[in-house]
Amino acid sequence: GGRLAVGVTGEPLLVNKYLGDLLEPCTLRKLAVSNFLRAVRPGRGMTYEIFTLLDPAGSAATDKTLDGLVASGETAKGAAWCNEKRAENGFAPLGLVLTSVYGADGRVLAPDAPAKESSTARRQRLLLFDRGDESLGVSSRATGVGSSSSGGDG
Repeated sequence: GGRLAVGVTGEPLLVNKYLGDLLEPCTLRKLAVSNFLRAVRPGRGMTYEIFTLLDPAGSAATDKTLDGLVASGETAKGAAWCNEKRAENGFAPLGLVLTSVYGADGRVLAPDAPAKESSTARRQRLLLFDRGDESLGVSSRATGVGSSSSGGDG
């Protein structure tokens, strides 16, 4: 049993995101999270709550029933800030589970490593691939990745 709440970043938090117009709409990203969770933990009585994050703390600051928060080494400060917001609301602090930061090759890196795998780095690679950057040895072909905003919800 149990409950797992997962926040997917919504449009208001992506306004200044580098290459943010290459992101799928929030509804599709939430569906991908749902599909992933059901694939890795199907039918075991877990309730999944997948919601849109409209502010940095999300429900971590406002849902007193939550008891843990997973963050990476690079987002640990944000997780601590969520606990400060919980304290302001009179809630117990969340237990923090810190994960490692990984490189594109799967190696564990320091949180501030320049070679870390990130969504921004992935969008940059997709954009270069879409444009057929010959200096990278990538042939020019359509990939379905555009660089103009579709007006989606982030």
